[in-house]
Amino acid sequence: MEITKTPQKVLLVITKSNWGGAQKYVHDIATTLHKQRVNVAVALGGNGELSIKLREAGVRVIELRKLKNNMNPFTSLISFFELIALYRKERPTVVHLNSSKVGLFGAVAARLARVPTIIFTAHGWTFNEERATWQKALLRTLAYITVFFSHTTICVSKKTLADLRAPLFISKKCVVIHNGIAPIAFKAPTAFYEEKHCMRKEKVTLVSIGELHPSKGFDLALSYLKDVQDLSWEWFILGEGHERMALEGLIKKYNLSSRVRLMGHTRDASRYLSAFDIFFLPSRTEALAYVALEALQTNLPIIASDVGGIPEVLSSDPGTKLVDMHNETTRELLREVFSSPVKKIENSARENLREKFSLENMMSKTIETYSR
Repeated sequence: MEITKTPQKVLLVITKSNWGGAQKYVHDIATTLHKQRVNVAVALGGNGELSIKLREAGVRVIELRKLKNNMNPFTSLISFFELIALYRKERPTVVHLNSSKVGLFGAVAARLARVPTIIFTAHGWTFNEERATWQKALLRTLAYITVFFSHTTICVSKKTLADLRAPLFISKKCVVIHNGIAPIAFKAPTAFYEEKHCMRKEKVTLVSIGELHPSKGFDLALSYLKDVQDLSWEWFILGEGHERMALEGLIKKYNLSSRVRLMGHTRDASRYLSAFDIFFLPSRTEALAYVALEALQTNLPIIASDVGGIPEVLSSDPGTKLVDMHNETTRELLREVFSSPVKKIENSARENLREKFSLENMMSKTIETYSR
């Protein structure tokens, strides 16, 4: 992929260095720019998988020791000055911010450091999470401030932009650029079971990929799956997170220990999708889930929540069932799916959508925002 009108020096900044949607986004942009010989670096907190993958790709990584994922006033003030010092040392032509906290402090710091171009990508809004009303109002105000101090805010879906509900003088600084991914080199269907040392049973197998976090709705899904134990199915969840103990408790409570498998963090998890029968995405909230794009490249039937930007990716696909995870009809849908032979989806039905959500499309539009 050839990129034109590239900026002189790009600094991407993100709070956490674990692996999730925002981290994949930063990784894809940084590695693509690096291949095109753009002077690019990524500043981040911690030394997680994102940091490891970037270094493996030859991208320069700057560890921000004071940057933490909390709103403690003292640590936030320290990280704010750490960012100002970083900008003045690096002198980037573009600062591209990712995550709510680093977006807020990073944009203000970049203004003070006189960075020519400040980009913020909204991977979702914290005020969409289940919180007290006053907290949501505060977080929405902070989101407005972030967008105001940034030159351009990239919303990863139309729904993300609509959810902001900002005054015109703020919302006009936003553009919608959907996430995009490169073609996935899927592993053989047997690879997952061989590498994880488990046996494929004669059951309908569901797979979900995601952090064990309340927003992913795994607990909601369990509450429905406990009532269809008379049917033959097994659910594999590929991901790790702080909700593991809570989910393990629900699995035990619902007597699902022989059916639901928490597989933990699985590197390049999407490459194993061909090992399963159905892709399951039961999220409470999503901006534009990368896993939806990854599932789109398979020929698996998909059951996904009708939330956030997911319908922008999957609604026109005949192999997809969009569901309301708060509606009791979801239980009957699962019963119907498990009761019928699972059929693979014709690839031709998804070609147009795959092209629309390609990495090349995302990169060309992102570079355009850098160059404005």
